[in-house]
Amino acid sequence: MIYYILFVEELAFYSAYYLAKYDAFDIGFITTDDFTNVDISEATYPAVAKRLYNDWINGPAIPIVTGLLGKGWKSGAVTILGRGGSDLIATSIGGALGLQEIQVRSTP
Repeated sequence: MIYYILFVEELAFYSAYYLAKYDAFDIGFITTDDFTNVDISEATYPAVAKRLYNDWINGPAIPIVTGLLGKGWKSGAVTILGRGGSDLIATSIGGALGLQEIQVRSTP
């Protein structure tokens, strides 16, 4: 199974494909509630894998996921992962799906 995690500027290239939009906190990104030092909970990985896998089975699409955001474990409040949060979300999705390789690209 191949997953693509894209940045907005790459979307034009993939316009012929079905895209699925997600907020990271809606697909299971659970974080600590320490808003000055947020960490991703281990419970995130199976939740994200289950949601993306089930959605893929019901209708294959390239998932487009917001970066930076999670949901506090106790408070349920939206949390911000901070600098590098988008890369962290991308690599966490790869880890949740058991991918062997994750490529993160930055534009200058």
